[in-house]
This record gives sequence, structure tokens and C-alpha cells, in this order.
Amino acid sequence: MKSLDDLYHSCTLDYFESGAYRITLEDFLALKKEDKVMMLDLRSKEEAELVGLSFAHNIPIAELPERLAELPRDKTIATFCASSIRAVMAFVYLRAAGFEDVKILPDKLQDLTTNFMPPFAAKHYETLK
Repeated sequence: MKSLDDLYHSCTLDYFESGAYRITLEDFLALKKEDKVMMLDLRSKEEAELVGLSFAHNIPIAELPERLAELPRDKTIATFCASSIRAVMAFVYLRAAGFEDVKILPDKLQDLTTNFMPPFAAKHYETLK
């Protein structure tokens, strides 16, 4: 397990400039096609029930410590929430818990769902269902 001190020491200007901690929707879709990524939806159960994302695994952030066994260690984990705050918190937590390949999907919920218009849905339906 990596300590938070070690994790924070790795957060240099070069690291943030590289954008290595982020994943774009396009990159997520490419990895999803190859079954190499899992979207971790950190919204509350109530939020996920109101606007569900069938292609995401919902674990409310308050339950994350007890549900780590549900997360794959052989795939990229893309953290997501409605505003990115919980996604960032989960990114730090998972990295400190020893998950090496964790990325933040910085899109907000409205940004993500805006894409689900007929041309996008038709093109990516098989990948996201």
C-alpha cells in the first residue's frame, strides 16, 4: 500500500502538466471496447437511481472502503461523479490503496449525458450497453 505522503510527493508540476491522472471520454470508449476499463460511478445510490449509467459500476463514495474487492486490479478504473469532487477523492484513495491504473473522468454528468444523442448512441451502443 502506498502511503499518502508518497502519493502526494509524486504530485509534481510535471505530473499535473502531463494530464496522466485524467481520461477523456474518447479514451474511455476506446479502452471500453477492449474491456480494459471500468467506470466507477461514485454518486449516491439515489443519484444513480435518478440518472443511471448502465455502463458504470456504482459505489457511493461513502461505501468505497468496504467495497474495494469489487474493483478490478487488471483494468483502468475511471472515477466519475456529478461534479468531479468525489472522483478526485476516490482517485487519491484508490492510489493510496495500491490501485495503480486509476484515472479521473473530469466530465460532469451533464457533459457526459449531452453526448447521448442519437448519432453518439448509435455509434457507441454496443460498447456502452
